[in-house]
Amino acid sequence: MTGDPWARLAERRGLVILCYHALSNGLDDYPFRTRADAFARQLDALANTFELVGIDRAVAFWDAGAFADRARPVAAVTFDDAYAEVVELVTPVLRRHGIAAGLFAARDQIRRAGATHLSEAGLRELAQDPHWRVGAHGLSHDSLYSLQQPDLEAEIADSRAWLADLLGAPPFAFAYPQGKISARVVETARRHTDLAFATDQRIGDVPDRRQLRRLCPKQKHDDPEAFARLLAAGPWEVDG
Repeated sequence: MTGDPWARLAERRGLVILCYHALSNGLDDYPFRTRADAFARQLDALANTFELVGIDRAVAFWDAGAFADRARPVAAVTFDDAYAEVVELVTPVLRRHGIAAGLFAARDQIRRAGATHLSEAGLRELAQDPHWRVGAHGLSHDSLYSLQQPDLEAEIADSRAWLADLLGAPPFAFAYPQGKISARVVETARRHTDLAFATDQRIGDVPDRRQLRRLCPKQKHDDPEAFARLLAAGPWEVDG
């Protein structure tokens, strides 16, 4: 990518949804770790070039097909797996930008909790914060495409039921564990939720509310130029 990558990004129209995992100043052996200072820089860079919005507003724009006429491309943020450090490290950055991020929790990871993931009590408390929208991420966090149908149904439906019972309200969406999907997985999700997030894969060529695509920053994207290249490579949703 030659020239100023951010200037080129500013010329595009569409929606970029980022899918972070662990935000930590440790975990150097985990490729999907983003350092706290890098995350803060990334959101500042997004806010300078994109219309950085809460995840609810991003979905509303997607529903309306409202990207081509906007002055800037749109960006929103999500987190998978409910790592405990998101509360301390992420919430102040979201508050500074005035946005809400999506967070997707898998039941078994939450129940094991320990020092790595939020507990059920911590997840319940986080759901009360206006800067977070909590969604389901399966029961076991196993990938779904190889499961027999009864287990697939349970991973989606029962994880949503667990979270609804825990939070006292339905989860706002579902995210496919490990980002691995198939036509059968998507059609099963369609029976249980009206909003689901994938990663960079989509089944079929038609934009689909049950498989909104996301970009997942890794350690290597802590570098600002590498982060810009990730955004440029896509995929974007409704990219004009």
